[in-house]
Amino acid sequence: MSVWWDFVSRYMRQREMTRDQVAERGGFNKSRMSEWSKGASVTPKLARDTALAMNAPVLDAFVAAGYLQPEDTQAQVVERPLRSLSDDELLNEVIARMKGLRHDLEAAETARASAEAQAQEALRRWDDPERWAPGTAQWTAQYPRVDPGKNAENAE
Repeated sequence: MSVWWDFVSRYMRQREMTRDQVAERGGFNKSRMSEWSKGASVTPKLARDTALAMNAPVLDAFVAAGYLQPEDTQAQVVERPLRSLSDDELLNEVIARMKGLRHDLEAAETARASAEAQAQEALRRWDDPERWAPGTAQWTAQYPRVDPGKNAENAE
């Protein structure tokens, strides 16, 4: 995979966007996305349009596309005060952050549910009365000198 495609796919996941949505917002044919996923290069104009379509930093897009080196972007970034953002810019940022949080929350919930299911299965197996019945491998491993047919006091 190319650095460019890694950049595009990462932002698509973060923003929960499809290839169709990025292409439509960027004003290009979605077949470009398929070409990029196979390693095709991107023009500076398409790199810019794609970054803007995904609400991603254009300089980062130019680095990913190979038009700039990371050290070329070491300019000091001055944050804009929130009051200077348009309603749309502010809303887009809030939505993007909420989508990212939702994605993180869903991943944590999936991991928790999986761990809980594994714990329940382990408890079910542990509590299974057949597991510890005399003569089973678990019984023999736990009580190696006890013959299930004899009284425990008569064991060697």
